[in-house]
Amino acid sequence: MILLFTSKHCVWCSTVKSMVEAEIASLTPDLKVHEIDVDLHNSIARAYGVSTVPTLVFRNSTLSGLPSPSDLQSFILQASPGADCDHNLLDQLMRRVRAVIGGPINMHVLRAHP
Repeated sequence: MILLFTSKHCVWCSTVKSMVEAEIASLTPDLKVHEIDVDLHNSIARAYGVSTVPTLVFRNSTLSGLPSPSDLQSFILQASPGADCDHNLLDQLMRRVRAVIGGPINMHVLRAHP
C-alpha cells in the first residue's frame, strides 16, 4: 500500500496520479494507492513529515515532486504485493493514520486502468 499525498492547489498532483495509475496497471495491478488530500488531513501529512505535494509514502520511503519514470517504477516495485510485504506493518500503518486523525479517513483508492 502506498499513500499519495495531494492537494487541490497542486500543479503536478494530477500528473503524478496519472503516472502512478499507469505504472501500477503495467507492473502490479493488485497494489493499492490511497490518495490523501493534505488540505483535509493536514495532521496525517505532518505525522509522515510530508511538506511537499505530491509525495508518495511507502513504509519509511518517500518520493516527492515530479518523479522520473525510473524512480517511480522502482518505488512502486518496492511496494508491490509479494515484495517482502509485511501485512502486520500495513495494519500498524493504518492504525497510526486513524489515531492521528482521531476517526475515519477520507481517502480515495486509486484504481489501475488496464
